[in-house]
Amino acid sequence: MNRQGWDRASIAGLDLDFWKFWAGQAISTLGSSFTGFALPLLIFQLTGSALNLSISMAVSYVPSIVFGLPVGAWVDRMNRKRVMTTVNLLLGASVASVPLMAATGQLTVWWIYAMQFAAATFRVFFSSASFAAIPRPCFQKTPPSRDFRG
Repeated sequence: MNRQGWDRASIAGLDLDFWKFWAGQAISTLGSSFTGFALPLLIFQLTGSALNLSISMAVSYVPSIVFGLPVGAWVDRMNRKRVMTTVNLLLGASVASVPLMAATGQLTVWWIYAMQFAAATFRVFFSSASFAAIPRPCFQKTPPSRDFRG
């Protein structure tokens, strides 16, 4: 502890666990943004159909509607850090399957639909775990002047 009363293992008064989480999320969000930009272009290139593009967008929203509440309750009983790490790795693997399938000449629009459904399901798990885990690294070791809990 330093003279201000909080850990040296912090930056700007926030725990290093928070900064690790933030850096990981920044990288993941960047990758998701590229994917979100490229997949609609790929689907339109494969099919030339606006209907298939619409189906792809609908498929990516179904898991939130169907799995949102049950997954949230389940994640509350699990190790949140392990859930976030596991589903983020699975999300990366599912997205990486698209260029692998394209490289082998086996990429179809149905594969992309399945990948989008799986990726959206993994995002539901990750979001549920991260919403529950955020207060822990943010507010655990902060000085009283930076404690936003009231």
